[in-house]
Amino acid sequence: VKNTDIVAFFASNGETYSKKIIRVYSPGHDKTVDAIVLDTCGDDDCNGCCTENADTGGGYLVDMEENTVVRHFGALNEANGLVCWKILPDEEYDAGGYCNWSGCNGDVQGGWACNLNEYECETACSGSWCPTSPTPSTPQVPQTEPPVVHPTTNAPVKSPTTDAPVKSQTEPPVISPTTDAPVKSQTEPPVISPTTDAPVK
Repeated sequence: VKNTDIVAFFASNGETYSKKIIRVYSPGHDKTVDAIVLDTCGDDDCNGCCTENADTGGGYLVDMEENTVVRHFGALNEANGLVCWKILPDEEYDAGGYCNWSGCNGDVQGGWACNLNEYECETACSGSWCPTSPTPSTPQVPQTEPPVVHPTTNAPVKSPTTDAPVKSQTEPPVISPTTDAPVKSQTEPPVISPTTDAPVK
């Protein structure tokens, strides 16, 4: 009991959630406690106090065991007030160990009820509680060499174009001679034909 978080749970509609894990959140302390429901409240024991107290909390009463309160809140009178709660699925609960009758060889024995906590294992199941150590994380290997980057080949290589011929700029253009008009020599005098208007004497 000194090492196990325990809650007594009561509901006006008869729900008990025996040996289930309950997550209790105290808004006033901003604190969450995961505990095991190992008890309930009986109206016959306190003249209807269970129902009376549950009516102030929506029909439910969550009563933490003394050692649980002191362990998480410091003193008994520190845990009064309204709380939020929910029942956790079995697979979400990590008891921090397992129950075994063979010398803690890693084999979980006894089923769900015996493996709730050390108290249930050793008291109700007469087993041995075997704490589990956290699995060490694998260290990251430091990278000593830069990564190899392969050259990209996204752009295709283009061949040189042969659309236009290359012209030399050092030679004058060749112009063909025209034959429209005859070529006349400018060094000879013109020929004048004789006139026949007057007789020759």
